[in-house]
Order: sequence, then structure tokens, then C-alpha cells
Amino acid sequence: YVLDVTYTWTDDGSDHSWTTAESWNLDSVPGPADVVSIGSGYSVTNAQKEFGTLTIATNTTVVFGEDGLQGASTITCAGTIDRTGVWRLIGGGAITLTRTGRFGTGITWLDLQGADLNFQDGASFGSRFSFEHRTANTFGFTLSEAGFTPLELGQLHSGGTTWADATYTIDVSDYNPSNGTSIT
Repeated sequence: YVLDVTYTWTDDGSDHSWTTAESWNLDSVPGPADVVSIGSGYSVTNAQKEFGTLTIATNTTVVFGEDGLQGASTITCAGTIDRTGVWRLIGGGAITLTRTGRFGTGITWLDLQGADLNFQDGASFGSRFSFEHRTANTFGFTLSEAGFTPLELGQLHSGGTTWADATYTIDVSDYNPSNGTSIT
């Protein structure tokens, strides 16, 4: 039998570190296929890439201590995802930034290699960092009723890959066409 158990952040450890077993409701650190949930109002350090799905609530910051995501890992973030310096998303994984979700100010360079990034209207980059697109990546944009607030980056780099290697999906199901019928 397989139990469908969610690892929930309790912050009972003394150091706010992902790798401290006492900080989780199950008193153990999540593994590669686990469902992970971090509620509102927390600050988590040293996050690891070993999880199946990760949900980050508003007013919460999760700072990754290592590069990458596993190929099938997914993150849905209404808070802040951060890392100090370069964050390499190598080998897949998917990140969705909801209307309040953002990449933090500690990221100086986001290196995408086979990842999926999805942005809902209102998502943002915490700073104007460099963004590199290598291999095939997918970019999704979900418009609100009013449209989509522009995302501001520092620099875009192709990393030897053309932008034709990227797939773009645009969800206009909530958009009100009385705001205009042209999407730029």
C-alpha cells in the first residue's frame, strides 16, 4: 500500500533549515516523490530539490540551497522562491508563480535547461537578474481579466539555444476581451 502523506512545515527545528527533520510534521525530511506544503508566514532556508510537489503559501520565503529540480518536480508558489547567486534548473521540473508569487532578490542568474516556467498575472521577479535559456524550455502565461502585467528582467541570454526552441502557452480564459483584442 502507498500512503498519500503530505510533509507539512512546522518550523519546530531551531534553525529554519529544510534539512532539519524536526521542522516537518513527520519528523523526517521529504524525499524525491513526496508532497510538500509550506504554509503562510515562514522563512525556510537550505531547501533541497528532493520532492515531488511543493506548495509555497503567501508571505513565505523558501531559499534553495542547491541547484536544479528533479525532472518531475513541481512548485506552485504564492510566496517567494530564492537562492543566493545562480540557480540552475537543469533537467526539468516546473515552477508556477501565482499572482503573488515571485523569484527573490538573491537570485542573480536563472539558468533554464529543460524547465517549465508558468506565470500568472501579478507574478514578479524580485530583482532584475539575468535569465539564460538553454535547451528546450516551456513558458506559460495566464492572463487575468485585465491582461498581464509585464515581467521585468535584467538580461536575456540564449546559451547557444535559439528562442525557437522555447514553447509558449498563453491562457486567456479569464481575460475580458472588452479590454482589447490584441495581445503583445
